[in-house]
Amino acid sequence: MLGSQGFIDSLEFLATLLEEELTMPLSSLLDPNNSKQIYTSLLPDAQLGILIDGSWISQNWTETAGRPWPEWPDVVGLADMPT
Repeated sequence: MLGSQGFIDSLEFLATLLEEELTMPLSSLLDPNNSKQIYTSLLPDAQLGILIDGSWISQNWTETAGRPWPEWPDVVGLADMPT
C-alpha cells in the first residue's frame, strides 16, 4: 500500500543502491535497449546479481524467445517486494 512501511523501505533500498553506486551506470539504466541486454546476456551469463522486475520476465527465456534459457527456474530466485 502506498505509504506503508514496506513501500517506504523498498524505496529506501533503491535509493541506497543508487547512492552507493551498486547499480549499472546511470547511462545504462536510462538506455531504452538495456532490458534486452539484461534478459539476453547479463542474467543468463551470471553477470547481474539482482534484478527488480515483474513476474513476467520468464517470457524472455522460453524456447521461442530471443535467448532461450531453460535453466532459469533453477538459477533465478524470486522474492516478493512491496508495491
